Amino acid sequence: MNIYNIAKIRLNEMFNSALDFFTKKYQVSNKQFTLSSAWGQILQAQHEIARLNHYYIEDSITELNIETALRPDSIRGLSTLTGHVPFMGNAANGTIIIYRKPNVTNVNASNIVIPNYTKIYSKYNGLEYTIILNSDYILLNANSSQTIDARIVQGSVETQTVTGTGEGIQTFTINVESNYFIDHDDINVYVNDVKWNRVNSLLEMSYDSEDYYVKSGITGGLSIYFGNTLNGKIPPLGSQIKIEYIKHKGFQGNIINADPLFEIRETLYDTLNNEVEFKKIFGIGVKNNLMFGADAETTEMTKQLCNRVDRTNVLYTPKSFELFLKKYNMFSIIQAYKTIGDNILEDDNIVYILLVPDIKKRVSKNINYFNIPVEQFKITDSEKTRILETIEHSGRKPSNIIVSIIEPKIKKYVLNIKVIIFDSFNMQKESIKNNIREVVGNYFIYNERYNRIPKSDIIRIIEDVQGVDSVSVHFIGEDDENFKKQYQSTALKGLDEFNDIVVGNNEIPVLRGGWEDAKGVFYSNDINDSVSMINISINNEK
Repeated sequence: MNIYNIAKIRLNEMFNSALDFFTKKYQVSNKQFTLSSAWGQILQAQHEIARLNHYYIEDSITELNIETALRPDSIRGLSTLTGHVPFMGNAANGTIIIYRKPNVTNVNASNIVIPNYTKIYSKYNGLEYTIILNSDYILLNANSSQTIDARIVQGSVETQTVTGTGEGIQTFTINVESNYFIDHDDINVYVNDVKWNRVNSLLEMSYDSEDYYVKSGITGGLSIYFGNTLNGKIPPLGSQIKIEYIKHKGFQGNIINADPLFEIRETLYDTLNNEVEFKKIFGIGVKNNLMFGADAETTEMTKQLCNRVDRTNVLYTPKSFELFLKKYNMFSIIQAYKTIGDNILEDDNIVYILLVPDIKKRVSKNINYFNIPVEQFKITDSEKTRILETIEHSGRKPSNIIVSIIEPKIKKYVLNIKVIIFDSFNMQKESIKNNIREVVGNYFIYNERYNRIPKSDIIRIIEDVQGVDSVSVHFIGEDDENFKKQYQSTALKGLDEFNDIVVGNNEIPVLRGGWEDAKGVFYSNDINDSVSMINISINNEK
């Protein structure tokens, strides 16, 4: 160790010290030391090995901490140690109506057979959907006007078959293509054609019970786990294990308030085995929107959820309901709460949930924040029903807990904006106005804060618009103006002394007109009118 100066702890400095040592030793023998000599090559090899060792040590330390880990398999693996099972995604699902087209004549077929797992295609998004029946098939009378309802899911039902090893804690991993997901909930396992029961963990299995549990695979896909006799039955040696799952496209499969333009491309037959031209006789409509399609949990969300997961996997606390609904990536605001402590005991077992749809998923090329219908800021009654059904079907809600989805209150505001622009942008006033409307609209679309809309936020984003020098903004609220008209009072309602919007419980603040202020000024819902929900005044720089 005399070769090295202990103050030099960097690997490169140690390498240079060794290099100097060998150079001096060679010079004593009247020889020249180079890295191509035997000792030079050994020194370089040791240097590279040391660098690799340091790299692997640093990498392992980084990947063993879920806060610093970067690789998805490391994050998913560490999350399972906390009891959190990363969400694998959900297939969009809904209900269709199959009906006989009007004015159809000369139908040769009578009863048409529609098999379970019949595929239909949507011209709206180009994706494949599958009809899920409670039987092997249904019969559709071609000469009757009666309609048939059927559940569909986006994606296809696939099956993989493996063979039992006869060992305890058998594990089988199923993987799909990288651009597809496996439905987290819709998984069935059959051992020798007998359907086994899915549980949440090994500890939920009783002695020799026909149970299994599912975890998301470390490298993606899913893993099926069986028991060890003491906890769950062991699939016998040579047994045929069939794993049935839905492969889907996640969020892309959702179709809300639009015509999916469904068609059946498969060949269908009647009960006499005659081929039937289905699309000439029947049409397919939508009874319930195709919803709850969700991508697999991102690694960032896994990091957030893994330390907050309830190991009992039970929906009991408000926070557990928020985390459960968050994974569907459908809502911009999820607020769950109980009213314990209000001296009213009757509702202490009720979990109230405020849900605000993710508006950015409902805007399109021709729809923006300022012309999207106000109703889109609320979930519909059918959506409420679907959400409650999803919670019930999860099997995680105790029977003594009641879930109540709150109807949010729409609170209307008007935004007045005054800006000073640079002289060089004097010819671009209309363009600046359009850019201001765009950034303000995007702010409200992407806003996930539900307690306050600070005026300073609006000023900041407008200042970033090219050409803007100075900004002044002012909110006017419908409730505040109505209060002034009714009581001739200067007290503030919905606004504070800073002119920030203060969001009350179960309220959704939106920029919307259709009302008059205390001075009799009417604010229009059309942003092209002289006085509307957003009014922009531009002055030149002085």
